[in-house]
Amino acid sequence: NPQPPDEDFTVQILGDFGEYGLAVQTVIEKPYSLFERGDPKWVDIDFEATKVPNKFWVLLDFNAHQTKGVYVHYDKSNETSYSMKAVPDGKAFHLEEIDKTWNWMIRAHLIPGKPSTEEAKSEIAPHPVGPIKIVSTLPEVGATDVDPGLSEITVTFDRPMNTDGYSWTGGGPNFPKTPEGKKAYWKDEKTCALPVELEAGHYYRVGINSDSYRNFRSESGKPVQPSAIYFTTKGATEGVIQRTRVPEVVNITPPNGAENVDPNLSELKVEFTVPMAGGFSWCGGGDQFPEIPEGKKPYWSEDKKTCFLPVKLKPDWEYHLGINCPSFRNFQSEGGIPVEPMGYSFKTAGGE
Repeated sequence: NPQPPDEDFTVQILGDFGEYGLAVQTVIEKPYSLFERGDPKWVDIDFEATKVPNKFWVLLDFNAHQTKGVYVHYDKSNETSYSMKAVPDGKAFHLEEIDKTWNWMIRAHLIPGKPSTEEAKSEIAPHPVGPIKIVSTLPEVGATDVDPGLSEITVTFDRPMNTDGYSWTGGGPNFPKTPEGKKAYWKDEKTCALPVELEAGHYYRVGINSDSYRNFRSESGKPVQPSAIYFTTKGATEGVIQRTRVPEVVNITPPNGAENVDPNLSELKVEFTVPMAGGFSWCGGGDQFPEIPEGKKPYWSEDKKTCFLPVKLKPDWEYHLGINCPSFRNFQSEGGIPVEPMGYSFKTAGGE
């Protein structure tokens, strides 16, 4: 229809709604009939600042017309967009392709506004992207003078989380006791609390997710990378306080970035600053990860400071692996503190 309808319309902000698809978040009414017809042009529609979810759709809904223009990507250039038809379906909508023979369509994009109140500014603050980050913990990671009277440990993330679950991980004497009748809970959409009973002069470690348990997740279901809160309470001896030291790599063979490495080298080794727990995460895969000879596996020195990886190297070959990685951090100190992930590469000399 080359002549758009004269009916009024609404702009609807749609967000994810679980099994029901898309649900209406906000409705903005505007009389479309007031807009001038003619060649395609952009028309600004001012409305009060509104909060949008991480993933959202903008729906132009004509009162007496089935045409639905859906914008699915924030793009200030106004170039990245496509249109679909949103058909009411029970509690929400499902999307259908628009017939390509239609020769007119309205496309929408969003322009950041200037909220009039601090509350509005908070409501439309940009949503964090990328890996989930821990904003703060109580106590702070590595603290050495924590009041043993502290009644709960908390972690705060940089975005709204799925408050249906959590994974406070760990066990043994380093994991704090939970008071009888109490359990972990969410204080709000970003902060989770673990009720505890602490003792003076003690080292504690509490994991946030682990390789096996990943119930700290964002609203979209993305898990938090495993990490830990570790600390000592007031009255700890120097030996106990030393357990809060973050382990570091002090030596690696062959050196990181080395070239002309002897392809007959039978094992790699990495040495740390403190005794380790005995696990390991030599990360990597594919043809750039060293082959491990059949029947052999990584092992530790008696003092638990050096880990060895048996290998079978090829000549004139470039190898890439990692000492820990974001998802696997089993190189940990005896106190359960992981080594920061480190990339490791070297190249062997050519064969004769």
